[in-house]
Amino acid sequence: MAVRQYTLNLKKSGSLDASMRLHVANLVASEHNLDDVLQVQVLNQLNATVYTGKISNLDFTLANLPANASTIYTLKVTWPDEALVDDNPYMGATLNFDLTADASSIAGQ
Repeated sequence: MAVRQYTLNLKKSGSLDASMRLHVANLVASEHNLDDVLQVQVLNQLNATVYTGKISNLDFTLANLPANASTIYTLKVTWPDEALVDDNPYMGATLNFDLTADASSIAGQ
């Protein structure tokens, strides 16, 4: 099993608390779609899993962030090691996407 790990540092600048959403946009795959194979896991600062699944389905609400606060998430991308799966068609395959964090101020603040 091959795993790549990335750190996401999210900072909420501004004077209002915010609800944040993390999602994938503009996904473009090659002929052999790596999204069919790769698995993603997102962990919060407490190392608790907040998302598991395909890259294309990554869309969830993060913990609310107070004004001028920051938080760290870990993104793990895994290539499963399955003996009966032929990996050869995926050699040279590409998967491009944007990972977007949107913030919305919390009502009443």
